[in-house]
Amino acid sequence: MSHAIEIHFESEVEEDFSLRWNVLDKTHALFWFKNLYSLIQKKAPSYYRFTGLNTKRKDLDVLSRELNLIIELLNATTPYQIEERADGTFSQEFANIIHHHFEMLFGDAHKPSELFKEATPMIRGAITKINHIIHDMEAFSRFADNDSANRGIIVEFLDRAQFKMPEEFLREFSLDIGFGDLALHYGIIGKSWWEVFLDEDVEIFPEAIRPLSFMSGEFDIQFSKFRTSQETKDDFFSFLQKHGLDRNDPSLCLGYLRLAELDRRGKSIEDIEKVLASYLKAKEIILFSDKGKILSKMKLDEDEMAEFGFFQVRQGLVLKQDSEVTLVKSPVQLIPVTGPVGGGVTLSSAPIFKRDWEPMDHVVCLMGMDDEAPVSLNPSPEILLAAKVSLGKGDILELAFDSDESRYIPIGQK
Repeated sequence: MSHAIEIHFESEVEEDFSLRWNVLDKTHALFWFKNLYSLIQKKAPSYYRFTGLNTKRKDLDVLSRELNLIIELLNATTPYQIEERADGTFSQEFANIIHHHFEMLFGDAHKPSELFKEATPMIRGAITKINHIIHDMEAFSRFADNDSANRGIIVEFLDRAQFKMPEEFLREFSLDIGFGDLALHYGIIGKSWWEVFLDEDVEIFPEAIRPLSFMSGEFDIQFSKFRTSQETKDDFFSFLQKHGLDRNDPSLCLGYLRLAELDRRGKSIEDIEKVLASYLKAKEIILFSDKGKILSKMKLDEDEMAEFGFFQVRQGLVLKQDSEVTLVKSPVQLIPVTGPVGGGVTLSSAPIFKRDWEPMDHVVCLMGMDDEAPVSLNPSPEILLAAKVSLGKGDILELAFDSDESRYIPIGQK
């Protein structure tokens, strides 16, 4: 029985644009397809991260600003302190250092740190966002220097199960990957040996180098135009030998686990490149068997998670008296604010969706940015506060929408 997936996109250059992938007729690929089916069937929230793409909305200045705001948030709310700051440029050394901070904050994918486990939804989202931003900065910088650099679409799910892969699956990993290939997502914390080599990462702890030995329904779509040269392979094999590793050891999971191949259906790579250069938004994913469509999931119009992810850093807001802050459709938001505000602030938005694994529907964090223009918030019907709150530079007000109360209540305050 044959299987396929199709993703429909919204594009600036084509009204209706879709791509289809044929699932490999191999045990590991069919097992992955079954996991993807289960995630879509139970309506697990999904997130389409466009890395190295969507450059009209992402550049190093924007990404640097977002990263620095998150660092300020974490420094203000956790005992862990990060001294480094992004400056609108990129270096791999800086990326490796920030990725190391992420690993320390998060812990292991299957055994999170005590800090992460005890943190509020906002802080957990901020920690996870560090990883996303630094990889976006890597992809943006590499593509700016070389149009053959890694770029693609990463599809992740909340509340997904992971399964330890048998050695039969591990033997399918390869350093070879082609344009449009769909591969298993690195859904654990750390880096593979292949990533450590490509990143020239000397900051990483040995225990943070983790082969991808777990499978879920998550996946990456590769839109790079390069193929790994024999010279690069030889350099990598020498790198492994220097670390006392056997390149033929399947447990190292070297490279990529390919799951499906792009069916271009008469489209040239140049045709697809033209669409990829525009601003894309995922609208629907459809699963097929040889009997036809078997399952689909629409990205709801009011749900912008496909665009921004579960955690969004807003542009700074200068609030005036009796201001109204309209929340975009993202479950977790960090909003830097400057005042002054004489009256209460109204947060305008409906809850996003009910998350069974979190006690709150929607989380927002207001961060004061200026001591000379602090934001004053008064108790109001929309926000449950015990007293007037003033947010100066570095002060935090973390709120969550409580569906029982039908208003925002503080869940963390500094």
